[in-house]
Amino acid sequence: MEKPTIILATSNGVGMGHLARASAVALALKEVANPIIVSMAGGIAEIPAFMGIRCEYIPGKDRMWMSREKWDIYLRDRLLALAAETNAKVISFDGVIPYPGVIAAKNANPDLKLVWVRRGLWQKKPQRFVLGLQSAMMDKVIEPGDIARSYDFGPTATRKEAVLTAPVSLIMDTALLIYVLDISAWPSIRQIISKELAFIARFNPAAVKPVGFLTNLTLLSFAAIFCAIKSVESLDGPRAKITSNSPS
Repeated sequence: MEKPTIILATSNGVGMGHLARASAVALALKEVANPIIVSMAGGIAEIPAFMGIRCEYIPGKDRMWMSREKWDIYLRDRLLALAAETNAKVISFDGVIPYPGVIAAKNANPDLKLVWVRRGLWQKKPQRFVLGLQSAMMDKVIEPGDIARSYDFGPTATRKEAVLTAPVSLIMDTALLIYVLDISAWPSIRQIISKELAFIARFNPAAVKPVGFLTNLTLLSFAAIFCAIKSVESLDGPRAKITSNSPS
């Protein structure tokens, strides 16, 4: 039986949380599906060679290469083209707010199922007022658990539409983490991050201060990803696990 194709789309943030979580999900899915990671994060360029998983980069709206309206149309068309090429039936979006282009892709192709991987621990920002509407547009809402969930008093804490899972993460080995901290790939990774920050600084200098701190913080996120990848390569079978049962 042919394995289904699932598109795992992520937004672009300062850190690597969305991409790291999608990487863990992709590793866990490899036995039963063909996962494709789609991300606006520049760090995605380093993932395919290590994970053996197809990745697609979509320049984010923060690049400001086009108006927001045109970018959402571009995002919709990229997702639709990828779904048509791979016969994918499911798009999972991991991000704080689903882009209009993501929702437009589902509206343009009724056969596509749209899943929102929506973290908890939301702050009380204006986005909370459209939570109900955005959740209703999804075929499924999944909330990956957080270790600090008992301290979640944000707007998602009392909502009932999400399927709650255990925390989703890349399982790390301490010795391998030390190894990753010294790998030769770090200079190239730092170069990628520095270019990203330099581009953002052209439009909003305050967003990347202090650059050194942000660069090192993101490098630690990269370390977590590469460490988990190395652990998978060195053992029999994947070590990335996803628990679908809600914790009591």
